Amino acid sequence: MSMEVYLANMISNLFMLAIYSTLVVVSMKQFLLWRFRPILHLGIGMSLMAISSIFDLFVRYSQETPIYLVDMFLRLSGVCFYLAAFLVIRSLLESQSDTPWNRLIIYAFFYGAMCLLYLLPRYVWVAFDMTTGLWVVLSDSVYFPILNTMTALPAIEIIVLILRRLRRVNLRSSAIHSFRLFGLGCIIASLGTGIIYLFPNAVGMTLSNISLSIAMGLVVYSFARTPLFLSLSSSVLYRIILSSNDDPSLPIACVDWLDRSMTTPEMTSAALHGASILLNEITATDEINEKISRIKLGKREVVIERTNHFTGYLVAENPDKVSLIALRRITNIYEERYAFSGGVSANFPISHGEFVSDVFRVFSFSYKYPTSNLS
Repeated sequence: MSMEVYLANMISNLFMLAIYSTLVVVSMKQFLLWRFRPILHLGIGMSLMAISSIFDLFVRYSQETPIYLVDMFLRLSGVCFYLAAFLVIRSLLESQSDTPWNRLIIYAFFYGAMCLLYLLPRYVWVAFDMTTGLWVVLSDSVYFPILNTMTALPAIEIIVLILRRLRRVNLRSSAIHSFRLFGLGCIIASLGTGIIYLFPNAVGMTLSNISLSIAMGLVVYSFARTPLFLSLSSSVLYRIILSSNDDPSLPIACVDWLDRSMTTPEMTSAALHGASILLNEITATDEINEKISRIKLGKREVVIERTNHFTGYLVAENPDKVSLIALRRITNIYEERYAFSGGVSANFPISHGEFVSDVFRVFSFSYKYPTSNLS
């Protein structure tokens, strides 16, 4: 193998490692902000991808590497890769209000079986491919291609999920930007897979590795930046209200989903009046204290999320875990933004445009619109 090809392969692997390491940082940062478990699994998955790249970097590109080291590191690389792939799939599916655990268990079996094949010497071995100039993993077991094909099954469910979600995407929501990144990643992944068949040599392998790492970066980043954009919620959202803790009875920001355009430049007096009445009813009851997080109002519920300086109220039917995570995040955004100044006085409402922008960014999941007015 020429020095140019060797360097190209090394650079491509370093490029992949840089992307995966960046995604680990992004995912962990978002997890600390959202406290949403699928993002944590995503970060762990990208950590395993980075470890897999490190193992490849050590042994895959030099024919002089002792074969026992190549064998050990490439087996571990394969195990890390399939574990990482499963965690990414789990993250996407676990972001739903109802996680499909029965199918996830089946998917875990397929990915776990692939890891087992990599660990058992009788099923796989390593050899140096003179065409690509790389050490590769080979197998003559019938189980290897079958199980490897089965690991693609979750992609079908994710495609169905995306199609269902696209039917109800709000073009003003941050979800549309995440869908574009996600779609671009899928296109690049398809092109990267085709490259290796068109150019079955070291150049093709290098280009394929770079394109697939870029594709992974786009797909994972689209989810990390907007963790709820693929989520399908059964909640019917009516109103979200933010109040300052120095006077919880007076709202400082409000969005009403009955006004589907949500383009009002400022809160109307009717919205302020209705929100004020609602908050007065909540806070005027002696039995209500800081431990109360949900109040039942007929078919609707008021879900309460508190921070040091702000309280968020979500009025909804059937509030599920997705809507609760969104309420927690929108309340924490204002805690992070204004806590340094001691919060916001109840006498100075937050700009309606600012609040609507944040609501569209956080409430990026598929939810139901109310069909009747609040009473």
